[in-house]
Amino acid sequence: MSRAPKSSLNTSQRQVLGAMKDITTSKAYQRCEELFRLLIQRGYTYQISRRELEIFIKTYCGSNRETIKTWRQNFVDFGFLELLRPNVFKVNVNRAPDQLVKAIREAGEQGKQMKLL
Repeated sequence: MSRAPKSSLNTSQRQVLGAMKDITTSKAYQRCEELFRLLIQRGYTYQISRRELEIFIKTYCGSNRETIKTWRQNFVDFGFLELLRPNVFKVNVNRAPDQLVKAIREAGEQGKQMKLL
């Protein structure tokens, strides 16, 4: 059963597919999305080192070596992070622009500066 390209669908069909996507996203993706929001709220809006990411994962998911490896890979597979160098990940701000804007505003109110580019 082949699916028509999204561009050939009308607006109501796109809305139905969008609603279905929300229902059918995996628990792992939903959890990764929550963790990504936390990552942005903690000020990581440009890059994060592998070590800092591992500490973040240990804090919120568990400290088992396989758990850390799985969640690190989930962030990359789902497009939330991109591997720049072996020990540095780029935060994909296009995945959560509303959280980024909120984090930047809050940082500005607190007198903090955030590196964006």
